[in-house]
Amino acid sequence: MPSARSVFHKTAALCEAQFHALVVQGLARIAARHGRGALSDAMGRCSRQLDNVFAGADPKAKALFDALALDATALDELLADLPWPPERAE
Repeated sequence: MPSARSVFHKTAALCEAQFHALVVQGLARIAARHGRGALSDAMGRCSRQLDNVFAGADPKAKALFDALALDATALDELLADLPWPPERAE
């Protein structure tokens, strides 16, 4: 049983490019499934702003959260890259 002083292993953080690539994979997948218009509406963005996200712009955390309302799997590619459950150090 881990003690109260246990800490989680430090995991390698994703760089911005990796983070963005994984986010865009998920957004592209749900855009193909539901349509780009439905995705931009769910994210509270116009189609040009969504195009900018696909081209490299910051998608903004609130917009990503809102994409989950359209499709609960929107961030699966990103979350699948994380070690889960986190390992505990002993």
